[in-house]
Amino acid sequence: MGGFSTKKKEAGFDSDSETASTSPSIPSQSFERHDILVVATHRNIYAVHKRNGSRLWRSKFPAGMTGGVISLFITDQDKLVAAGNGKTAALDLFTGDMLWLNKMKGCGYEEVGTIVTPSKTMQPIGPAARDAYDQPPQYSRSTTSNAFNPVVIACTNGKCMGIDAESGEGTVKRRRERESRNVLRIRNGMTRYSALFFAELWLYNCPGGGFKIPTALVDTPRDFDQPPNVFVGCGTMLYCLEAHSGAVQWSTKISSSIFGTGYMTMATPWSSRLAAEAYTAFNQFPVAHQEDAARQRRRNC
Repeated sequence: MGGFSTKKKEAGFDSDSETASTSPSIPSQSFERHDILVVATHRNIYAVHKRNGSRLWRSKFPAGMTGGVISLFITDQDKLVAAGNGKTAALDLFTGDMLWLNKMKGCGYEEVGTIVTPSKTMQPIGPAARDAYDQPPQYSRSTTSNAFNPVVIACTNGKCMGIDAESGEGTVKRRRERESRNVLRIRNGMTRYSALFFAELWLYNCPGGGFKIPTALVDTPRDFDQPPNVFVGCGTMLYCLEAHSGAVQWSTKISSSIFGTGYMTMATPWSSRLAAEAYTAFNQFPVAHQEDAARQRRRNC
């Protein structure tokens, strides 16, 4: 299982020594995706029923002895992406089984922030409606499957990596292209490796951004046949990358200040609406930044 151990029991039961739920048990398979709350703490990932707190499954994340902070993201294809300690993995949302594990070679062993580009795009609304109502789309609005596979964006230690959400590595087409070239190219701070050595879609080194954990925000296009962009903030630098190739669309230095923690948070009206209703995010709850600051203080003692 590539470093994972999964314990699947009927909801409300677990064989480990940790405190079990005191809520009534729920028969196996009696829950749907909207019933699931996923939490991560002390090197473990838990799925809990939102109705009464009963445990649905438990999976151990390979986060080392200290555990660190495990970031979580649930995709619109029912995959749970978990990241931490320089690793990114995908689990089955309903069982906790590991689907893939990417060890993010060359990225260190710090906390990892992660998001995933969507597999579907909201149908665009007419110009008149957009002018009249500057509001997020409704949940019931029809969607169209994107022409591009979802990409996991994993950020750590001053680097940002694109990983294929289905396989945990580069796509077959991209792997074959790289194997035929078998060369290393560096352009605009982006490093592309032959798949003989690495399996990510792309790796971006955040030039001028330092070595803190970057933050990322997906900008989904209105048209399904257009690739999404991802905004990446690191130190005083802000970058806009094409999510599937890692190509730099633009970059800018936001601040010239030399004082501060070196972390950047980002928000758009739509991302803030989603964050408030759906998940805890580093942009709103910078717990990994706090952990890193505490680690630096301990080192300086």
